[in-house]
Amino acid sequence: MNRVLKDFSSKHSGLDFGSGTNSVIVKLLKDKNYNIVEYDPFFSNQPEVLEKRYDYITCCEVIEHFHHPFEEFKNSTNF
Repeated sequence: MNRVLKDFSSKHSGLDFGSGTNSVIVKLLKDKNYNIVEYDPFFSNQPEVLEKRYDYITCCEVIEHFHHPFEEFKNSTNF
């Protein structure tokens, strides 16, 4: 989160990829008025958010669960 706070402002848009049920980073950033949306294929399956472009993407404690990481990111072409 510190990197997001350092490199981006609340004017930028972000995506938390693999947000789970209660994303801590989303809550903390929204508390600071950051514009960040969530995507999770199981808990927040809103594929339309993957069609947009973002200034930053967070991916906390997620990538180790991918079966095919390259394919997962490749399918999200706006990343």
